Amino acid sequence: MDTTGKQDDTVAKWAVQHDNERRARAIVINIVAVLAVGLIGVGCYFFWELRQSSRCASCTNDVFILREGLREYAAEHGGLVPPISPTRGNLMIDPEGFYPTYLDNACWLQCEWSDMRRTAGSEGKNEDLGLSGFTDDSFCYLPWEIRNEAEGLAFLEAYKSLNLNNRADNLTVHVGGAVRVLPRIRLSDATLVRELDDARYDIPVAVEWPDKFHRGGTVLYADGSIRTLNMGEAFPMTKDFIDGLHEIASMDKPLSKH
Repeated sequence: MDTTGKQDDTVAKWAVQHDNERRARAIVINIVAVLAVGLIGVGCYFFWELRQSSRCASCTNDVFILREGLREYAAEHGGLVPPISPTRGNLMIDPEGFYPTYLDNACWLQCEWSDMRRTAGSEGKNEDLGLSGFTDDSFCYLPWEIRNEAEGLAFLEAYKSLNLNNRADNLTVHVGGAVRVLPRIRLSDATLVRELDDARYDIPVAVEWPDKFHRGGTVLYADGSIRTLNMGEAFPMTKDFIDGLHEIASMDKPLSKH
């Protein structure tokens, strides 16, 4: 009896079955791989969201402490906030006359996630960074009344030629071909406006640098309110202004005395 044909059929069926099983395994492996990538992506997303939330909470707390220091300073200086640092490119408070009387620990000027805060050691918030902490590593300080992006961009241009001897005065800028004066922020005026009409005094005093994903940051306003803005949501958290601040912060020379 010739069994060659049957054997050939059996071999062919086995080959087809084996091929189908191989394809099924490949499909399962691909599905598992896709699910694994998806889970990793979701995990990374939630990790960064958690990190961002922790970062925002830390910086908001630091800004809250800075706000109290600014209020105490203003109460004894005619309502005015302190002048800006005498170092070009350091968009931070001038420590002279402010530290340590109104802010007794410069570590609060560095958000917990910053490199400088981490160099403070295991004590973290408790170890004073001294004058070395008065840098714009975590956020920048704006002591003039800048109400919108047009004035903000004009401020950036005016700052580049700011005279050291005049940094505590009102700032003259050019907005759309017109000359405009930006007064030093007076916190007492901001509080009065808020109490009279419950309007937000939308003048930023301190602006946190956006994270590396440029999703936004914390802003302290002259009326004492603290908000977390997404990038592009509102001034000062706009791309052109933040980019301009980065350009300014890259400078490291003393302001011109001439």
